[in-house]
Amino acid sequence: MKKSCKDKILDLFYPPRCPVCGNILEDKYAYVHKKCRGTLPWIHEPRCKRCGKPLESPVRELCQDCKARRYSFQSGRSLWLYEKKAKQMTLDYKYKNKREYTDFFVDEMI
Repeated sequence: MKKSCKDKILDLFYPPRCPVCGNILEDKYAYVHKKCRGTLPWIHEPRCKRCGKPLESPVRELCQDCKARRYSFQSGRSLWLYEKKAKQMTLDYKYKNKREYTDFFVDEMI
Protein backbone atom coordinates (compact mmCIF):
# COMPACT_ATOMS: atom_id res chain seq x y z
CA MET A 1 0.00 0.00 0.00
CA LYS A 2 1.34 3.41 -0.93
CA LYS A 3 1.59 5.92 1.92
CA SER A 4 0.21 9.44 1.67
CA CYS A 5 2.41 12.50 2.07
CA LYS A 6 0.89 13.10 5.51
CA ASP A 7 1.73 9.54 6.60
CA LYS A 8 5.31 9.88 5.37
CA ILE A 9 5.79 13.08 7.38
CA LEU A 10 4.27 11.48 10.48
CA ASP A 11 6.64 8.51 10.03
CA LEU A 12 9.59 10.91 10.29
CA PHE A 13 8.50 12.10 13.74
CA TYR A 14 6.77 8.90 14.88
CA PRO A 15 8.36 5.99 13.04
CA PRO A 16 6.24 2.83 12.90
CA ARG A 17 7.09 0.26 15.55
CA CYS A 18 6.67 -3.48 15.64
CA PRO A 19 3.70 -4.33 17.91
CA VAL A 20 5.48 -7.47 19.13
CA CYS A 21 8.92 -6.17 20.13
CA GLY A 22 8.33 -2.38 20.11
CA ASN A 23 11.40 -1.64 17.96
CA ILE A 24 11.29 0.65 14.93
CA LEU A 25 10.41 -1.12 11.69
CA GLU A 26 13.09 -0.85 9.03
CA ASP A 27 10.62 -1.80 6.29
CA LYS A 28 8.21 1.14 6.35
CA TYR A 29 5.53 -0.92 4.60
CA ALA A 30 5.59 -3.83 7.05
CA TYR A 31 3.37 -4.04 10.12
CA VAL A 32 5.67 -6.33 12.10
CA HIS A 33 9.19 -7.78 11.90
CA LYS A 34 9.29 -11.15 10.12
CA LYS A 35 11.11 -12.78 13.04
CA CYS A 36 8.57 -11.38 15.52
CA ARG A 37 5.58 -12.69 13.57
CA GLY A 38 6.95 -16.20 14.04
CA THR A 39 7.04 -15.83 17.83
CA LEU A 40 3.28 -15.34 18.23
CA PRO A 41 1.54 -18.47 19.59
CA TRP A 42 -1.11 -19.19 16.92
CA ILE A 43 -4.22 -21.11 17.91
CA HIS A 44 -4.90 -24.03 15.57
CA GLU A 45 -7.70 -26.56 15.38
CA PRO A 46 -9.20 -28.19 17.33
CA ARG A 47 -10.75 -25.18 19.08
CA CYS A 48 -13.54 -24.77 21.59
CA LYS A 49 -16.76 -24.06 19.65
CA ARG A 50 -17.73 -21.32 22.10
CA CYS A 51 -14.61 -19.41 23.18
CA GLY A 52 -11.99 -20.53 20.64
CA LYS A 53 -9.41 -21.84 23.12
CA PRO A 54 -7.32 -24.75 21.86
CA LEU A 55 -8.60 -28.22 22.74
CA GLU A 56 -6.52 -31.29 23.44
CA SER A 57 -8.91 -33.64 21.65
CA PRO A 58 -10.74 -33.10 18.34
CA VAL A 59 -13.70 -35.09 19.70
CA ARG A 60 -14.56 -32.44 22.28
CA GLU A 61 -16.63 -29.43 21.34
CA LEU A 62 -16.19 -27.29 24.45
CA CYS A 63 -13.26 -26.53 26.76
CA GLN A 64 -13.50 -27.11 30.51
CA ASP A 65 -14.24 -23.41 31.18
CA CYS A 66 -17.17 -23.30 28.75
CA LYS A 67 -18.58 -26.56 30.13
CA ALA A 68 -18.42 -25.21 33.67
CA ARG A 69 -20.06 -21.79 33.21
CA ARG A 70 -22.28 -19.70 30.99
CA TYR A 71 -20.99 -16.72 29.06
CA SER A 72 -22.85 -13.74 27.65
CA PHE A 73 -21.49 -14.36 24.14
CA GLN A 74 -22.32 -17.02 21.57
CA SER A 75 -18.89 -17.47 20.04
CA GLY A 76 -15.42 -15.98 20.31
CA ARG A 77 -12.21 -16.38 18.32
CA SER A 78 -8.63 -15.32 18.76
CA LEU A 79 -5.60 -15.57 16.53
CA TRP A 80 -3.10 -16.19 19.32
CA LEU A 81 -3.00 -17.60 22.80
CA TYR A 82 -3.52 -14.76 25.25
CA GLU A 83 -0.07 -14.91 26.82
CA LYS A 84 3.20 -13.01 26.87
CA LYS A 85 3.70 -10.98 23.68
CA ALA A 86 0.17 -11.41 22.30
CA LYS A 87 -1.29 -10.37 25.66
CA GLN A 88 1.01 -7.34 25.94
CA MET A 89 0.29 -5.98 22.47
CA THR A 90 -3.46 -6.48 23.01
CA LEU A 91 -3.30 -4.57 26.30
CA ASP A 92 -1.18 -1.84 24.67
CA TYR A 93 -3.74 -1.52 21.89
CA LYS A 94 -6.67 -1.31 24.28
CA TYR A 95 -5.27 0.71 27.17
CA LYS A 96 -2.23 2.59 25.84
CA ASN A 97 -3.99 3.82 22.70
CA LYS A 98 -1.62 2.02 20.30
CA ARG A 99 -4.02 2.45 17.37
CA GLU A 100 -1.13 2.06 14.93
CA TYR A 101 -1.46 -1.70 15.57
CA THR A 102 -4.90 -1.73 13.92
CA ASP A 103 -3.65 -2.46 10.41
CA PHE A 104 -1.52 -5.33 11.69
CA PHE A 105 -4.43 -6.90 13.60
CA VAL A 106 -6.79 -6.50 10.64
CA ASP A 107 -4.24 -7.94 8.21
CA GLU A 108 -3.66 -10.96 10.44
CA MET A 109 -7.39 -11.59 10.91
CA ILE A 110 -8.02 -11.49 7.18
